[in-house]
Amino acid sequence: MERSRFESLAAEDGVRAARSNYYPWVAVEGIAKDGLSGATGGLGLVGLTGSPFFDKLAIGVNVSFNALDFGRTSNAVDAARFTAASLRSREEAEKAAVVWQVKTAYYRCLQAEDLLQVARETLEARELTARQARVYYEAELRSKLDASFSEVRVKEAEAELIRAENQQQLEFAALDLAMGVPGEGTYRLEATPADSEPGESLEALVERSLLSRPDLAAAHLEAQAVRASLEAARSERLPQIRAVASFGKARFAEGVDGKDWVVGVGFSVPVFTGFAVDSRIHQAESRLRAAQAGQRAIVQRVRFEVQRAFLGLETARSFTEVARAQVSLAEESLRLATQRYGAQLGSFIDLTAADLSLVRSKQAHAQAVYDVMIARATLEFVVGEPAPHSARSKAVVARDSASTRLPRNGPTRWKPLEALGDLQ
Repeated sequence: MERSRFESLAAEDGVRAARSNYYPWVAVEGIAKDGLSGATGGLGLVGLTGSPFFDKLAIGVNVSFNALDFGRTSNAVDAARFTAASLRSREEAEKAAVVWQVKTAYYRCLQAEDLLQVARETLEARELTARQARVYYEAELRSKLDASFSEVRVKEAEAELIRAENQQQLEFAALDLAMGVPGEGTYRLEATPADSEPGESLEALVERSLLSRPDLAAAHLEAQAVRASLEAARSERLPQIRAVASFGKARFAEGVDGKDWVVGVGFSVPVFTGFAVDSRIHQAESRLRAAQAGQRAIVQRVRFEVQRAFLGLETARSFTEVARAQVSLAEESLRLATQRYGAQLGSFIDLTAADLSLVRSKQAHAQAVYDVMIARATLEFVVGEPAPHSARSKAVVARDSASTRLPRNGPTRWKPLEALGDLQ
């Protein structure tokens, strides 16, 4: 983002540089010479100091300006303005991409925390089952196989807990990377429920994206800049009129009626430039066709991205409903299997199957819930602005404070922020 910002600033300076031809140029020039009169033209001096008639010394103030250039300056200024506006739009596009990346990483962290909680609950439940199986075995109510199998299930849950903890650390590292925050640390995140309904039809979202996407605006402005450059190249075929005024002091040779000022107007008409002007025109025409082709390609890509994000959100929402129902069924199944096992009416295999079904359904539900949030954030990103009626997350990350940055096993504190703006 810093690179884009500095490129935008450089383009603004380019606009000011192009506008400089609207103003007169003022210079102080001096010369000292001896020998052949008029042989100092190679110095490129104009006005009083460029006269061949003074003797030895001269100094003057020159004022020169473009009296008429038939669109050279105005087209160059337009090209610079459009280029600067295009870079500003690209900077906005990069900011939007960073916000989307932070949102996605944020929801991944919340997802990892939920999966970690599922792993902890699974370990606690299996430790309880293992203790019950050990008691039943010691009371000779169940076989040793049940006790051994339950201990293996505990080990499996411990391994899953380690995997979930490591995944959480990776997701927080990804969040640090997305925010550009150096170092390593954990955060307490606040989840705010979001409306998962798209709120508009696919056609309406596509039309809005074509008006809102900053990268599409940047491509349009880039084409406008190339068009202005083309007009500037064509204006080089036309005449150019310049004026100069100079005054100062000079020591003239004897017999020369010297004056200490001079004014003049001159013109230049290009007749043959070695095909340089024609080449620049053809180059600008090719660049314009390329920019227009790129603009059409971006329009097609935007339409596809909006359609893909819209359908992805619908798919994620449908899986959320299924996952919620599966969790309810798996909880009831485990409750019945536990009762039957305690009453010696069911086998340990039935209990294990019910336990595994609940774990998988909880994991699927955690995945589905945050997949919806990520899909919603993606839809907002590809449309180019937040969709209406969406509840935006009020807290992104508590960061840049000793009270919110946490050591791995330190005290847990949190400080919610209205923070996406802070990241830009």
